[in-house]
Amino acid sequence: MNFVKCMYFPTFDRDSLAGFDTIGYVIAQEHTFRHISLFQHDYMPSIHNAGSYITYAPMTQLSYAFVYLLGAETSKLIPAFIFLFFLITFYGVMKRISGHTCAAVATFLTMITPEMIAFSSLSATNVIHAVSASLGIIYIALWTKYKSQEDLLLGSLLLGLNIWTRTDGIVFVLGALPVIGFISIKNKQWKTFLSPLCAFIPALFWMLFCKMNNFYSESIAITHLFWDSEKANIIWNGIKSLCLDKQFYGISFLFFTISVLCNSWFIWKKKDNLPLLVMIAFSLLLYMIVLYQIDYKWDSIHNVLAYSAKRFLFCFIPLIWFYSMSNKWIVLLFNKLETFLK
Repeated sequence: MNFVKCMYFPTFDRDSLAGFDTIGYVIAQEHTFRHISLFQHDYMPSIHNAGSYITYAPMTQLSYAFVYLLGAETSKLIPAFIFLFFLITFYGVMKRISGHTCAAVATFLTMITPEMIAFSSLSATNVIHAVSASLGIIYIALWTKYKSQEDLLLGSLLLGLNIWTRTDGIVFVLGALPVIGFISIKNKQWKTFLSPLCAFIPALFWMLFCKMNNFYSESIAITHLFWDSEKANIIWNGIKSLCLDKQFYGISFLFFTISVLCNSWFIWKKKDNLPLLVMIAFSLLLYMIVLYQIDYKWDSIHNVLAYSAKRFLFCFIPLIWFYSMSNKWIVLLFNKLETFLK
């Protein structure tokens, strides 16, 4: 249904028309990214203003340019395929630690999250980013469980892709590093720590490209430490309000909270899913710190929370459903169900 919706309706959302889809289309027409006309100051005098699309990580725009170069009439083939194959992949990783029934239910609950399914047929970056960020953390979590180097390498690759899609996705790499570092030190496997560090390479490459080609915008980051209790309280209450809003995320965060509480004995005694829980908590905390360190001279903090933060939380939807449905008590329950159905 989502695939058909993507292919039938043209791009119409504001962010895509103002940036991602249009930039991809122009790249395909002009056969350049470095000298694209949209990024010339003479053509667009406001191109270097705070929040400009000139400094957005280029994964989505280049993906759209690729399909336009192949003669496509719409860029929405990219979000259509990414969401479709995300569901297949999510089912696959879920099935590795649970039965078929549990994996199917978890995939279905992830898929029908209201705001995420709504955005999955648009040409914006948010769901595309959520796919790489969440699967990157999930594969790292599988590595902590099964110690397979392939999981670690794939997780690191996806986390690198996540930064290449949205720069603020760096919080997921930083959220995973303490867990990987602790396990590497504990097992005295120092080389293990090199793989996630490679996830920074796309971001470094993009920063170097921007520096060499005058791709910059007015900084919105506050680079010194400070304390503003009112600002911190607004961010905390804003994130909490979003998580509790069933219109946006259904029962996702509520079920996650119940799941953590019900699994608390296994967490304490068996360390069940603890690395994944820590990575989720670290990543969310780091994102709130990023929001706190922004100077909101280009937009209001309330708008950023209501729109940007709301969409950034898409990244956590697959993570919390994966965590919730892979808890020891849920897996045991579904295993008994499958035995009964047989």
